[in-house]
Amino acid sequence: MHLYLYLYLCLYSFVFASCFAKTHVKSFWQSNTRPDGRAWTQVRPTTVVPSVLRVDTASLSPSSALVRLGKTHVMGAVSWNIGQTTPSSQSPSSNSYCHEHGDLLVQIESAGHYTNTAAAAYTSLQGYVQRILTETLDLTQLSIRPGMAWRAVVTCQVLTDAGNLTDAIILAAVAALHQSRIPINLTERHGKLFLPSSISQSNSTTKPFQMLRIPSTLTIGVWNVWNPSVSESADNNNNSHNSLRQPQWIVDPTSDEETALDGKITLLVVGDTLWGVEFVAVGRGGTGISQFAMPHLTWLQSLAVERAKEVQALILSDEYC
Repeated sequence: MHLYLYLYLCLYSFVFASCFAKTHVKSFWQSNTRPDGRAWTQVRPTTVVPSVLRVDTASLSPSSALVRLGKTHVMGAVSWNIGQTTPSSQSPSSNSYCHEHGDLLVQIESAGHYTNTAAAAYTSLQGYVQRILTETLDLTQLSIRPGMAWRAVVTCQVLTDAGNLTDAIILAAVAALHQSRIPINLTERHGKLFLPSSISQSNSTTKPFQMLRIPSTLTIGVWNVWNPSVSESADNNNNSHNSLRQPQWIVDPTSDEETALDGKITLLVVGDTLWGVEFVAVGRGGTGISQFAMPHLTWLQSLAVERAKEVQALILSDEYC
């Protein structure tokens, strides 16, 4: 009996907290401001701390980086495994593949306990991050010899989730990959490859992982898409355009803000080029996101490109901020 009462109270507290957060955030938005005082297009302060994991020069230790996006903290680490090569492209005039490359595996974990809903979100985000890194990075440099290549295992551990995990995780993965080094000068014995007896950061035993193009994302929340006063008539007339209105764009939403959003848009920029746009609707209110985003795409792209410049400055600096 006590257990059921405890579970009921926990559920009630969760629902109450969610409803309160949503109402609290909307009260700020309706006053044309944000709870943390940021401008609508302002990203939270971002820092990247390199080499947060201890490096053992006698073994193949992972490179690492800690990303702080406001109060969202994610640690990224890269380790290496030897596996088989993957064909990257095929010549139209022959059945032979033009190049072979290694592959990349992304794992997203939580530092503490998380619910099944969070686990499902991590799984979806994991596939998205892996697709971005695989499509934008040069993995041919991971080839060791025909039929054999390195596999980069990118592990991102969520330390605190205060909103916009997508941007924080991608930044942590990219920062860790940028400072990673690929082992070279392997020795072969009895058909197997072995690492040098001592791995160091010198050019004799490792080479840098080259990142000619740095991928960066900017996630923008969308609110006020759906007009409930005319939704019923719009359904009856089968004309959804009448029920849509000018949305409010909210750059880098916090976890509280995410509870009140109609949807989110993630823009992927590689270098200074818009690579792709991902639309995520939240409930019925997000059904018009893509429709309203297209006329504003040039402006949204300019925000993403500016953010990409900030990210590149962080990644390419000799000392991360």
